[in-house]
Formats: sequence, structure tokens, C-alpha cells
Amino acid sequence: LFFALLGVALAFLPFEDIGGTHRISILTRFGKTLQIDDLFLQDILPSKYKYYTNEPVGKVKIRNTSFESLRKIKVSLFIPEYMSFPVEQEISEIKPNSTKEVPLTATFNNKIFYIDEDTPVQAQVRVGYYGIGEKIDDSVTKSLTIFNKNKIDWSDPKNITAFVTPN
Repeated sequence: LFFALLGVALAFLPFEDIGGTHRISILTRFGKTLQIDDLFLQDILPSKYKYYTNEPVGKVKIRNTSFESLRKIKVSLFIPEYMSFPVEQEISEIKPNSTKEVPLTATFNNKIFYIDEDTPVQAQVRVGYYGIGEKIDDSVTKSLTIFNKNKIDWSDPKNITAFVTPN
């Protein structure tokens, strides 16, 4: 939404010498009322695919630039081919002129296990809500890498459990 009519005020002001005058005020705002300010996504290790279902793979900052609270905002992350559908969550409210940081999780399909070499992919993040009779949204696409299926991150000792498998 690039233009929003936020209010109209009408007034009649009586003046003794010149008579009455009519005044009209229109309050508008230009630009988007909901926008993505910042997006961070980490590269993906297929061995931790279940971890990303409950723990964030990244985060997004969403800003409400309007003069009123926005409610029931939908935030979704989707990586085509490696996720069967976007993972969506709902934010109950963002106050006027404020920013909210939202963690992003991902649910991957089985294609993630067939990656034999580090693969660059495009992740899509969308935010939106239904305003006065229309859907207002913003989206960002960001590049990241899905590492090959045998790569392990040894920075956390707990990751050894991802390395030990029945195979």
C-alpha cells in the first residue's frame, strides 16, 4: 500500500468581519504500513532438519509504520523445493510506529537428504494482514546455502548425535 487515507476533518469557523469559513483537513500517509526491516537466515545443515522445526533458522524484524495497531499479522518462511509448504505463524499485534522481531522456523521435506554438494537456494519471507477490505503485505527473498547432507557443525558438542546414525 503506497497511499493511505487516515482521516478527514471538516470545520466551520465563524468570523465577525468576514463571515464564516469552512476548513477541510486530510491526514494521509505515504509508503507501506507494514514492512520488513531486517532479515537474517542461517545456512542449513540437513543433519539438523528436525531441529529447525522447533528452533529458529533465522529472524525477521517487522515494522508497523501506521498510526494504529496492526493485528493478526501472518509471517511465513518458504524455501521452494526443500519445503512442501510455507511455515506460517501469526503475530497478535504490533503497536503503532514500532518494530517486532519474529523467529523463523522451517519444516523440510525429504529432498533435503538428497543434497550431495553445498546448494544455494532462495528463501521467501512474507508478512501480511487484512486491512480495510484489502490484503496488505511485504515480502523479501534472501539467498542462503543448504550444505551437503554429510556436513556436520562441530561447534556444539551435542551435534555429535546428528553424526551417529543406524546407517
